[in-house]
Amino acid sequence: SPTVRDNFAAEVVRLSPRELKELHLRGSGNLGRVTVSPPAACPSLEHIDLNSCNTLHTVFVQSNSVKSLNLARCPALKKLIIQAPCLETLNLSGCESLETFIMWGEAIKVLDFSSATDLTLLKLYCPNLEDCKGTAQRPIQVLEREMPSVCDEVAREGLAEVVPDAAVQRHIFTGDTFIVPRTFRV
Repeated sequence: SPTVRDNFAAEVVRLSPRELKELHLRGSGNLGRVTVSPPAACPSLEHIDLNSCNTLHTVFVQSNSVKSLNLARCPALKKLIIQAPCLETLNLSGCESLETFIMWGEAIKVLDFSSATDLTLLKLYCPNLEDCKGTAQRPIQVLEREMPSVCDEVAREGLAEVVPDAAVQRHIFTGDTFIVPRTFRV
């Protein structure tokens, strides 16, 4: 729908019932940024479909439950940051403008970002990855499992307003969960 905008998507995530399993914003023509974070916001969310969102340029997903993310035919997508240990499928076909792709995903086994011809920053922490298409002549930086790097990457990619100091970082990282403080909300 052309009436769906960034604020609507943010409110859906913020106000969603705990039982929400699927989020479909397919074909939303005025959607520019989607943030699904912190993990407690949508604790049961398993499927996100943002297929054919022509103006979508930034996606940040931080979830302990998401299993599939469909970003097919999002030609304006430039930044994608994912921290989703249960993510099994990611569709990036037709995302030729993707420049930044950073991902932590223990469950994913296959990645194909070969259509991302503008990709300049690729960082992956995917220890079970078996097949990766699109890496030819592109340097891949393997990320360590240090959660403070999530904070650094989010800030560096312009998804955060402030980079917290070390004392603040100790309070927002708990185990495998990255809690996005209000000052970091997009």
